[in-house]
Amino acid sequence: MKKILFVVSILALGAILFCAAPQGEIKYSSSLGTQGFSLNNSDQSYVEIVYSINKLIFEDKEINEELFTKLILPGQLLPADEGTPDLPGESRFIAIPQGSHIDVSLIDFNTVTYNDVNIAPAPRIPLDTEDAPLEYNKDYTIYNQDALYPENPIITSKPTSIRGVDVISLGIKPFQYNPVSKQLIVYTDMVIDVQFIGGNNKFGEDRLRNIWFEPILQSAILNYDILPEYELNKTSSHRTDDYEYIVITPDDPVFLAWADSISIFRNEQGIRTGVVTTADIGGNTVTAIESYINDAYNTWDIPPVAVLLIGDYGTVGNTIVSPIWDNYCVSDHIYADVTGNEIEDLVLARITARDESELDIMISKMLDYERTPPEDANVYNNPITALGWQTERWFQICSEAIGGFWNNELGKDQIRINAIYEGNPQVDPWSTYSNTPTILNYFGPNGLGYIPQTPAELGGWTGGNATMVNNAINSGAFMLVHRDHGSESGWGEPNYGTGSMSGLNNETPVFVFSINCLTGKYNINGECFAEKFHRHPQGALGLIAASEVSYSFVNDTFMWGMMDYMWPEFLPDMGTTPTDCDFIRPAFANSAGKLFLFYSNWPNNNNSKEVTYNLFHHHGGAFMNVYSEVPQQLTVTHPTELLSGITSFEVNADEGSFIALSVAGEVIGTAIGTGSAISIDIPVQTPNNSMKVVVTKQNYYRYSQDVDIIAPGQYVIFEALTCTEISGHIDNSIQSLDTVQMDITLLNIGLSATGSDVAATISTSSNCVNILDNTLSCGSIPASSTLLVEDAFQVEFLAGIEDNTEIIFSLEVSCDGETWNSFFEVLVHAPDLVYDSFEIDVTSGSDEILDPGETGEILISIANVGSGYSYNSVIMLYTVDPNVTLSGSGNISSINPGEIGIIEQPFIVSIDPSSPIEYFAEINILVQDENGLTHENTFNLPIGFIAHNFEAGEGGWEHMVLGDEWLDEWHLSSYRNHTEDGMYSMKCGGLDELSYSNFVYAALVMPEVELATNSTVRFHHWMEVGANNNGMTWDGGLIEISVDGGEWEQVTPVGGYPCVMLNMPTSPFAEGTEVFAGNINWEEVEIDLSEYSGMAQLRFVLGSAGLVTGEGWYIDDIYYTSPTGISDNSIIPVATSLNGNFPNPFNPSTTITYSLSNETNVNIEIYNMKGQKVRTLKNEEQTAGDYNVVWNGKDDSSKSTASGVYFYKMQAGNYQQTKKMILMK
Repeated sequence: MKKILFVVSILALGAILFCAAPQGEIKYSSSLGTQGFSLNNSDQSYVEIVYSINKLIFEDKEINEELFTKLILPGQLLPADEGTPDLPGESRFIAIPQGSHIDVSLIDFNTVTYNDVNIAPAPRIPLDTEDAPLEYNKDYTIYNQDALYPENPIITSKPTSIRGVDVISLGIKPFQYNPVSKQLIVYTDMVIDVQFIGGNNKFGEDRLRNIWFEPILQSAILNYDILPEYELNKTSSHRTDDYEYIVITPDDPVFLAWADSISIFRNEQGIRTGVVTTADIGGNTVTAIESYINDAYNTWDIPPVAVLLIGDYGTVGNTIVSPIWDNYCVSDHIYADVTGNEIEDLVLARITARDESELDIMISKMLDYERTPPEDANVYNNPITALGWQTERWFQICSEAIGGFWNNELGKDQIRINAIYEGNPQVDPWSTYSNTPTILNYFGPNGLGYIPQTPAELGGWTGGNATMVNNAINSGAFMLVHRDHGSESGWGEPNYGTGSMSGLNNETPVFVFSINCLTGKYNINGECFAEKFHRHPQGALGLIAASEVSYSFVNDTFMWGMMDYMWPEFLPDMGTTPTDCDFIRPAFANSAGKLFLFYSNWPNNNNSKEVTYNLFHHHGGAFMNVYSEVPQQLTVTHPTELLSGITSFEVNADEGSFIALSVAGEVIGTAIGTGSAISIDIPVQTPNNSMKVVVTKQNYYRYSQDVDIIAPGQYVIFEALTCTEISGHIDNSIQSLDTVQMDITLLNIGLSATGSDVAATISTSSNCVNILDNTLSCGSIPASSTLLVEDAFQVEFLAGIEDNTEIIFSLEVSCDGETWNSFFEVLVHAPDLVYDSFEIDVTSGSDEILDPGETGEILISIANVGSGYSYNSVIMLYTVDPNVTLSGSGNISSINPGEIGIIEQPFIVSIDPSSPIEYFAEINILVQDENGLTHENTFNLPIGFIAHNFEAGEGGWEHMVLGDEWLDEWHLSSYRNHTEDGMYSMKCGGLDELSYSNFVYAALVMPEVELATNSTVRFHHWMEVGANNNGMTWDGGLIEISVDGGEWEQVTPVGGYPCVMLNMPTSPFAEGTEVFAGNINWEEVEIDLSEYSGMAQLRFVLGSAGLVTGEGWYIDDIYYTSPTGISDNSIIPVATSLNGNFPNPFNPSTTITYSLSNETNVNIEIYNMKGQKVRTLKNEEQTAGDYNVVWNGKDDSSKSTASGVYFYKMQAGNYQQTKKMILMK
């Protein structure tokens, strides 16, 4: 900040008067200029500014039992800095040449000096949430000084910039006050000379100038006219992306599709729009996003003027993270402030959609609104203001000044919904805040006339409630302004919150300014008020709301600045000036309002202002346009056809409209309508396409029309293709090793017939094709007609072409010395062979478990997930595991698309007798098709391992009814699950939460196992079955065993059963039978089988007697162990290892097993093919032992992941290992 050296001779330079302390209004009729700032002269070397006071009001005010004088200066909205003499001041930005500095002189002035004036100290600006009276505390370092304050009435800032325009802030405080002598000098006129020293005489950076940001510059810069004309149609070199409007979205196809719908809509409108994902820009981190935006702003030929973030706040899943400002609030403003000077260099907006449904609601609402705006006049005639009266604040003045403007200047009939927070508007003044007289003088009867002299004259201050808000919105309103206290869940007065929105049923969405605290805190867990309002189908079109507690008075100034951007006549003597092409775009108003606040009484109150810049966010599209009047039809005329080769296009459209020409979504020309025909320069266009003409204007329907691009003479291009296989596998599928005959249809899109000698050739840059015959010739083709040329070309597709590869061919047609180029594509199919599953037949053991020392046969199933046919596939298995020996080879003669083939001869597997049990051996598989494509994978072969978690299905388990007239309700269920990150269990009962039926008697049977010494079975179960408080029950479940095919008998778990059966004749269980019953929440049960030997099966039996039923019985995570002399829990692995996953491939889940040789922290993470982390499965301290964890195919935000290859990585101490798995859907 630069202080001006203020050494002048009053007698030499100006006129001075000495007067006693006045009262009331003083007019200075001989002022040199109009009230405030006037630009006297301006060129590239200097500006001469006149600052005049035409009227000044002296008003008595009692503060802390002391009588003070309050100075009221029109146009001053905010007080001075806390504790300093509250002397009014104003400021403006001055554009300066690039690289220059300034020299400021006061070259003339007039003053009046008043004695015995006791100027009050400026109060501290409170937070909106504070209820205590205003604090007036003198800064005694000033008040005890016998010296003039300020030392200098003129102050300037260091050079800074607003979107590439170098500026300085010029602050005028046209007073000097001695607080000891109580003498006040009033500068009624100041003539200020600002010389530009050095620099390059260039104002602004041309690259950064943009039609949509110009109104913001024009409103803020006093000498805006010195800036050169901006270039409307900038030419992109395509060196950089060159999007005026960047849409950043999570890397999700659903989000991308909705982002593209915005991109298409805005590009057709003439706003160059592009979509990028967080993956494209380096990740969902503050650093990556900010670096991308900064780089685009600083280096692109056509830099962004606006950025839209689609996604809720967050770091994982479909979210987009935001910076945190000063450890206080979430702030997308930081992304918009590229240069770091607290001024937004571009516009930031956010749509906090979390899923497809919310994307549909929030984006469709916006696009449908602009395509077909409301036509009901009541929507535009009845805007809404809602406020809470608080005498110490400006809530009521802010809202009613806006309502008065709507009513008096725009002829609307404002709907007022008011309630009282504190005070009595029937007797109280508009506000007791110190600067209120200035505001009342400006907006009241002596100024703009938006509000009456007293609030009692207006009335209607009480009774506002949520029902009234809903009714007003449901009746139709284009805009709603709320000013009062707020919280994350809603407004204080009138009391309207997230729960109130169930009463909304309107068909015309309303734009909402929620100017209060916290209602826009979109980083909370859950849903804040603004998010709920925006996501509601009948809710807000968009909102502006704060992400934390905000400050009073600066909020009001910010809101008035936004209003003046949208309606430049709102503050007619300050702020925005109407431009040639104005739109009501609240996102741009958000940026303009912050800039307005920045220079309001600069340099005072910078701290509370800075908070405000970072707090307020726009929820909705950045270029969202709000209609304020019944839409009208545009008058647009233009040709209906465009001849190729023409470099201009003429359009006649309404004055102030924006005309856009685009082809295939790319903007090729724009102009501002004048009401007369305008010739718009365009690049040469190719025939057989169409150009879209879109014209937009505030409060007019969007005009959109396609214009055909045609050729003036003969012009022949590709029209259609038929391919016929003539060698290779004739299967109606074009793929590698096929030779193809091409029949080509040519189209003459010209206005005249071709000559009689038409020739054509094809070529391709693909190295996968051998062109056997590349030329054709034919006769004349009439205008606008086609000609089929059979057997025109022949090509051979070479080995190794992947599935769904598009081979692009160039077609060059010539006739009579003219040549035309077009393109066509051939889609080549291929098989895509992936490992599906294996089956093992144990040939030397006594059960179905492959144990050490046993052999078996493995059948491999291969799935063809491609669109082509597979022929003569060869399958090989190999392993480096010393415990496993493999022999044999596999062949499959053919696999049709979408089908599964099984090898014709099994592989032989032998397990070493010394192999550990409960162990996975990793087996590698290599598959090769005759066309040269290969597939590699691994699967895990279980050795001596029996564990069932049902994540891969029922897996050999059976269930059955145990008698006539009974029911079996066992089934695979996803409603409850015990497996960590799993999905499935077995349930006996109804679907999902539905109860089991009466008269169930059914068994879930475990696959047969061979029992060894000290064998045990452990399982987890969840139950809601029968039982009273005394442990007696009418329904229950129990466990039975059958050894070597013998009779079933009940076994008792360790610790016994908890309940006993009642005497129930209708029950399948006898009285006194011990059973599981009651409410059990995933309890582990152990069955000791040490007294049994041989081949055994267990079954879980549920019986019901026909009385009250519950949800049923769930079984999950069953483990069978047969240790040799020591307990299973005491076996400590000799090495830490990541053993593998089973099954692999899998759908929907897979179990990952691993071993720890010592206690350590274990971290297991899932990554996709791009190296992006998908899921953290484990991150915790674990003791030595064998473990498993299930991945259910979902990411950290519980959203399902796509099919494909994934990697799981384990870090345990110094051990690190990564393995591959395939998710198939």
